[in-house]
Amino acid sequence: MTKHLLLALYVLFASFGNIYSHEMLNYEELAKLPVSELYQYGDKHMKLNHVDTAMGYYIILAGKYDNGMDKADKYLCAMACNAAGLIYTQKENYSKAFDLYLKGITIAEKNDFGELMAELYKNMGNIYSVFGDFQQTIEYHKKGLDYARKYGNTSIEIKILMNLAGICCYENRTVEAKVYYDEMMKFAGKDTLIKYFGYLDKALILTNEKKYDDAVRYFEKSAEYARNLSDPRYMGSVYGELAKLYEQMGQKDSALYYFHVNTTYTQKHNLMYMLIESLKALARLYEQKGDENKSLYYKSCYLAVSDSLFSMDKLNKIKNAQFFYEMDKNYRKITSLTTEKEHKEMQIKNQRRFLIVISAGLLIFIILLIIVYIHKKKLHHAYKDLFNRNSEILQSDLQIKDLRIEYENKLAEEKEQYKKLEQQTKAFFTSQEPDNNTIENKNEEVKMYSANRLTDEQKENLIKDINKVMENTNEYCDCDFSLERLAALIGSNSRYVSQIINDTYNKNFRAFVNEYRIKEARRRLMNTEQYGNYTIKAIAESVGYKSHTSFIDIFKKTTGINPSIYQKLAKES
Repeated sequence: MTKHLLLALYVLFASFGNIYSHEMLNYEELAKLPVSELYQYGDKHMKLNHVDTAMGYYIILAGKYDNGMDKADKYLCAMACNAAGLIYTQKENYSKAFDLYLKGITIAEKNDFGELMAELYKNMGNIYSVFGDFQQTIEYHKKGLDYARKYGNTSIEIKILMNLAGICCYENRTVEAKVYYDEMMKFAGKDTLIKYFGYLDKALILTNEKKYDDAVRYFEKSAEYARNLSDPRYMGSVYGELAKLYEQMGQKDSALYYFHVNTTYTQKHNLMYMLIESLKALARLYEQKGDENKSLYYKSCYLAVSDSLFSMDKLNKIKNAQFFYEMDKNYRKITSLTTEKEHKEMQIKNQRRFLIVISAGLLIFIILLIIVYIHKKKLHHAYKDLFNRNSEILQSDLQIKDLRIEYENKLAEEKEQYKKLEQQTKAFFTSQEPDNNTIENKNEEVKMYSANRLTDEQKENLIKDINKVMENTNEYCDCDFSLERLAALIGSNSRYVSQIINDTYNKNFRAFVNEYRIKEARRRLMNTEQYGNYTIKAIAESVGYKSHTSFIDIFKKTTGINPSIYQKLAKES
């Protein structure tokens, strides 16, 4: 007997009875059924021992999983992965079983189904034990144990503790085995198998501690308890372990006895793998004793049973291969349908999102258009008001100009009368002889005074002359018009002209000229008959600006409106 005989017993909880196929399933039609209904059908067929049919339902569920499901449906898909994995384990397709357990764990982790993780990790550990990787078996069982304790799954906790106590013995981790054994025994009475595994695991621990007599006693107790259990593998395992223990102790007669007992028992109950191990051990022991006839006999029995079992295995594998092929094909088909469904749902969601974004964008665009329209309308009214005010200012300037000319004419008449009166007064005093020295002194004072500053009369005359040039001529529309040019036109010097402009208008020469140029530009922009076809640049040049950009800036600063808008409003009015 080898370690695998007992390990087969530890994997017992994942096993099922004989496998039947009772009906052909229409997978495409079944895939349309609700998840809960599919799972109910699967459980129903499992209870009837229709394992192949149940497997079909579980495979559909495993392939049907998608992220958009309700949480309850996702839970059933994870359970279906576990159930299908157990069936694949029974059929010895361990790689497929492992894949399904792994998918179940992935679903459980994503959706926080911690209560399922314990059993899934236990079952994955069982697969590693089949291949003798006890280290990985222990690690996965430990993970399962943590989840079982966290979520209060006592049933799974007990089964994992049973496994860990025995498997740690095979890894010679006796201290850990004793810890798990003690923890398992705390549940005594809560599971019918605890007493059996309590004896069996204790015997294995004592074997590792080389307490062989005590180990034999506990193996015998486990055998006594196993007689009351329905599954013959429990008793077969005890006989095998006892025989192996006696062989280890060097008591070959006792070892031969128990191997013979186990051979008879396993042959009777059709436990073929255990029978092969017993026959092989008998051939080896008789060879060691020098009994070649019996050694050859049991060796031939071993080979015959092995060949027979190999043939049976081969037939089963051929049958299972077709079953696995059908299951795998249907699993891929359901997965493909699910993926296609997810893809279509994603496309619909993306289309909806796109429509929502487009609708929202269109709504925002319409709102912005309305806002822009309202703003533009308000702006148009504002520009219209500014245009009207500028028109009123121009009209007012013309009226003021007419009034000023009228007042200047009246003032000229008054001055003429004043001069006549002054001449008459001078004639009256001509008869008197003035002191020449006094007159010379007064003349000197007048000369000195004139040299230092302008008289009021001179100022008035200069202002009058400046206004005549600026209002009665278009000299300022020349781009080369300057302070010197203005002074020359009125017969004065640039210093006096600059002083008069600064004192009278509180602005420098450039600002003074710009005011007249912009005023003239406004008049020309409003004169659509003569200047309607002029561009803004042409208007700017016609009033003396070399740069139309400077003209636009000054015009806008003066009027509050861009000249192009001013021109447009002039054409509309």
